[in-house]
Amino acid sequence: MSKMLSQKEVAVRLGVTPRTIRNWERRVKMHARYATGKGRGHKVLYCEDEIKRWLANLGRR
Repeated sequence: MSKMLSQKEVAVRLGVTPRTIRNWERRVKMHARYATGKGRGHKVLYCEDEIKRWLANLGRR
């Protein structure tokens, strides 16, 4: 099973800000996100393998 990463961890690994990650979710349809609850207090996690696949697919466009 792939490691789950926080938004901040993904941002650090990719050399961008957490805000950039949120923008990519909306604009570029980054589908690697999982919420652990509902409402304002929920935590968002990202599947490491899905992030890698998403990045690989971006390079093919």
